Parts: sequence; C-alpha cells; structure tokens
Amino acid sequence: MKTAKLPETEIHSLLPVSIIILNYNGKKHLETCLDSVFKSSYSNFEVILVDNCSNDDSVDFIKEKYGDKFNLKIVVNSENLGFAEGNNVGAKHAKNDLLVFLNNDTEVHPDWLKELVKTAVSNPSLGICLCRVVTEGLRQDLIGNVDRYGRAVLMRQENFKMNGGEVIASGPVFLIRRDTFNRIDGFDSRYFIYFEDIDLAWRAKLLGYKILLQQNSIVFHKVAGTTKRYGLSRRRYFLYRNTLRTLIKNYSFSTFWRLFPISLMLIIIESVAILLTVRDPYLPMAVIRAILWNITNLNDTLILRKQIQNTRVIDDKEILRIMAPFNFLHRIV
Repeated sequence: MKTAKLPETEIHSLLPVSIIILNYNGKKHLETCLDSVFKSSYSNFEVILVDNCSNDDSVDFIKEKYGDKFNLKIVVNSENLGFAEGNNVGAKHAKNDLLVFLNNDTEVHPDWLKELVKTAVSNPSLGICLCRVVTEGLRQDLIGNVDRYGRAVLMRQENFKMNGGEVIASGPVFLIRRDTFNRIDGFDSRYFIYFEDIDLAWRAKLLGYKILLQQNSIVFHKVAGTTKRYGLSRRRYFLYRNTLRTLIKNYSFSTFWRLFPISLMLIIIESVAILLTVRDPYLPMAVIRAILWNITNLNDTLILRKQIQNTRVIDDKEILRIMAPFNFLHRIV
C-alpha cells in the first residue's frame, strides 16, 4: 500500500523551530520584534527569550505583554553573559532541531520563517541559512560577508553569485541545524560581542556545511540597535580582539602567516583613520588591548585551533573562494 505524499506546506509545518532572541536592556526594541515574530505565517515555532540581566524592566514588560503566549519561554541570566554565551544558553533551553538566532533590534516579514524552513528542507547539506537583511540607510544590493583579512564587509550581488551563492557570515538572523550547532560547539563564549557569528559560520564551513542566503526571507534591522550603548573604543576593542582570534583559530598555518600581518596592519590603519575623524583618545589603547588580550589568551586559542584544524574537511582555497573581495571602505562595523 502506497503512503500518500504530504503537500509541501504540510511537510514544512511538521518541522518545529526554536527562535532564540537575546535581550540586554532592549525594552524599546522588543515590542516591534516580538509582535512581528508572533505574526509569522509559519506558526510551528517556540520563542526562547534570553535576558542578559537587564535593568530596564525588559522582563516585566515581556511578561505583562506576552505572558499569555503558550510558545514563549523566558530565560533570565544572573549576569550579562554577552551575545555569544547568552545565545548558547538559549540553545540549551530550545527543544527543536531547527534553531533560529534573531537579534532583538529587528522586525521580520510575515513569510520570513516559512522561507527559511523551505530552504532547510530542500538542502539536506545545509548548515546555516541566512535571511536578506534590510538595514536602514544601506543599499539593498549589498550582501554581508567577510574578506580574507577577517573584515566583515558588504559585497555586491554579482560577487555573491560568483561565489555560488555562499558566504561566510550569519548576521542579525540565521537558521542553523542543531546537529551543526552542537558539532561546532556553538558560539565561542570568549567573544562576548562582535564577530562571534562569523567565527561560527567559518567553523561550520570548515566542516563542509553549506551556508546559503534565502533572499525571500526578509528581516528589517536597525544598525547596532543593541550594541551602540557601548562606546566606540570598547566596540572596536571587541571587534579587533575577536577578529584576530578568529584568524588564529581558523586559517591553516601557511594562510595564517601570509594574511595575518596584513590584517593587523589594516586594523592599525583603520583605527588611525577613525581617530583622525572622531578624535577618540581611547581608541589607540583599544587596539593595544586587543593585541595584548590575544597574546595573554594565546594558549586557549591554540587549543581550539588544534581541534578545528584536526577536524576540518575544507581547505583554505575553498574558504577564500567564497569570501568577499577586499574593499577597505565597505566594512560593516
């Protein structure tokens, strides 16, 4: 007896999704974000709202406005664990095999989740699926990626097509399979904020997973809506610190020694250019602190590097192929 084939829409509806939203003093963003999520056309999901010890009454607001939602779970951390570890906590509380990490300073299109799930169903080798992020003030024909020097940049659509539709990025929203997330040990908790998503995607790609962009899944994003509370020099400290750690961990020995000195030089040039523009006296110290942190924590980084390099199945030639072309002016953050 033949089993009747389920319509595509029913197959998708059978795949439950866990949407993890991290919050830290983001009360002003939560209503826009959560209202749009709960209006999604794809309804088979749970929301894990992880609060990083906010002091702006975010948790009380969520309980009051959304406390009747059966598919909402609120997790409150006793301290601010940062973006990386905060999201790791959310993943531990999620019960489904498809995980979606969504920034709280976003607003989603009603069909965003349906399109992500459709892509996951039709691509068994998919590790990560990105959305088309519409960011205020930025051209919409540009796509986020990383270049060979570890700079998060925007690249043109034609370069994206030449890459075979793959990037090494994840950004303010992405879907990842739980087995992929677990296999790469989730986010590197030492990153706190910035570059943790690129590092995650890079490590997934090294294990052979595809990282695709679903342009029909649309999410609206406010630039640095959450992280702008940190001063410029502190943001640059985390960005430069984590960029260097990512290069040390993820490149092969030969590629590292070829590109790392250039990356370090670009960080110095960029920080000088910013200093001349905004005259932040703390910026030079942020660069020095970023370098010193990597020296102090080199042993920890090398332990992770050994694990990554021993298990990788993709060589640097393939990694470099799908990276964005170098453009000094197109850095995202």
